[in-house]
Amino acid sequence: MIASIEQFTKLLDAMSIPENEKNELIILVTPCFDFRDFLKKKYGLDDMSIEHLIQLKIAAKREYVYGDLELLDTEDVTHLVISRMSRTISEFAKIEEYKNYEGLELALKKVLMLAISQQSTSILPHI
Repeated sequence: MIASIEQFTKLLDAMSIPENEKNELIILVTPCFDFRDFLKKKYGLDDMSIEHLIQLKIAAKREYVYGDLELLDTEDVTHLVISRMSRTISEFAKIEEYKNYEGLELALKKVLMLAISQQSTSILPHI
């Protein structure tokens, strides 16, 4: 688990990607780490506890996140699940009084879509 923006930056530095892409990724994920830091400060929890808390919030909304997907195409399912999961965390952030909950939702959508696209492009050449 990458617990801080500093760890994420070190991971990016170890990768052979252009500097401008690294900077774009850092900007993209910053709201996610800011929200985690906000929760850590608010509740005095460690990184693992924050991860567990976020996962519990997603699990509590499992029916919302994954419900009514059987009739959709795979691509539509992916987009809908990502949208619902991002919305779930954003709503949690809003309840917690995190000011940038809308930016967090947008960042989560972009990060998750990027992760999915990177996974599918790395898998496809091996098929």
